[in-house]
Amino acid sequence: MSTAPFSVVAVSNDALRPELLDRLLVDDNDCTVIVVESVARAYAKIRQVQPHLVVLLTNIDDVDACQLLSMLHMDRGLRGIGVVTCATAPDVGRSSRGSHRRQL
Repeated sequence: MSTAPFSVVAVSNDALRPELLDRLLVDDNDCTVIVVESVARAYAKIRQVQPHLVVLLTNIDDVDACQLLSMLHMDRGLRGIGVVTCATAPDVGRSSRGSHRRQL
């Protein structure tokens, strides 16, 4: 049985969401949370750390997040890592037609 701490890589382009995840998991002394604030840099960090779990916090239409999921699935060395994906609706407030935002 391994005595290494349980490790989680939290990936998000939004720094606030991984911080909340870190607060939830930090109470457990046997859990290490590594926050990656860029989906584009996440794959290299996951390969380096080899965590027990990856938590991907993203917008449903984020192309980089979809590519990351595909890369994790295709990499035989990473297939055994659990992945939890939390997706939110697209940010409609960024459209050029107005500043209305839809929140779920």
